[in-house]
Amino acid sequence: MYVAITGKGKSRVVQFCEQHRIAKTNKKKTIVVKTIGNYEALLRENPNIILELKKEAKRLTDERKKNTSKNILFRFGHSLVYSLWKEIDLKEVLGEALSKTLFSLVVYRLGSSYSTFLENRKTPFLNLESITHSDFYKTLLELEKKEKDLIECFNNFFEKKLEEKKI
Repeated sequence: MYVAITGKGKSRVVQFCEQHRIAKTNKKKTIVVKTIGNYEALLRENPNIILELKKEAKRLTDERKKNTSKNILFRFGHSLVYSLWKEIDLKEVLGEALSKTLFSLVVYRLGSSYSTFLENRKTPFLNLESITHSDFYKTLLELEKKEKDLIECFNNFFEKKLEEKKI
């Protein structure tokens, strides 16, 4: 974010702006975040207004950077799966480790045209770890042990959903 003085003559205004490059071109897109006011009027009120606004722009930029997720999400379908995962409350039924592994498998399987994980690769969403074939089979064996709990969990979930629709 930066401070820009735009316009001509007496109609110059001070604005907070951001610039982004347009993908696959060398063009820039400028986005006005906030218009502060008339340049001459602000300068009359405070001769150091530009320096103060630059500090404010830097503070706002730092604040936005802190609020921005560090993981770049190339695919966002995982959020739908995750919200359903939380709503069904599979973490409680499966346990933390098994739930995380199974979620990784489901998300990867839904989002990829490949049939298996490649060794030592991260998936392009949520920074999930790749799963080897041996991990996959161990997960299946653990799921088999929790079969009745899962059936009960799904039955309760769908029963609640059907009751909500009837009402």
